[in-house]
Amino acid sequence: MAAAVLVVVVVLVVVVVVVVVVVIVVVVVVVVVVVVVVVVVVVVVVVVLVVVVVVVVVVVILEVVVVMVAVVTKVIMTIKAVCIDSSSYCNSCSFCRRSSIGSSNSISSKSSSRGRSFMGSLVAGESDTALVAIPMMMVSFFYI
Repeated sequence: MAAAVLVVVVVLVVVVVVVVVVVIVVVVVVVVVVVVVVVVVVVVVVVVLVVVVVVVVVVVILEVVVVMVAVVTKVIMTIKAVCIDSSSYCNSCSFCRRSSIGSSNSISSKSSSRGRSFMGSLVAGESDTALVAIPMMMVSFFYI
């Protein structure tokens, strides 16, 4: 009888030990899985934030460049307007030197270059049109 009780006690102890070991293994596996998921989520969030910051910085830099080019272009256009509206060429800016080659000093010959298209301006070397148009196209494409 004592041997039967001893066998039952040993079996119960073994069952309890096995159950405790299984529970500990399951808890450890669950904790490891949760830690791995949290690490992956944190890495993904950091990568997304870095990409967003880089995109915002690039957009801000492009906008600053566009504004600077627009200001420079406005100054160039003001200089051109002063030269065109004056009674004679100033011969100090590239526009007047380019316009005065092979033409008279009449108002009609001075204003004839105003009607050029964008591509015509590029071919003629009037880079101020391109200075405004190209960054504006880049920013427009970036926002689409």
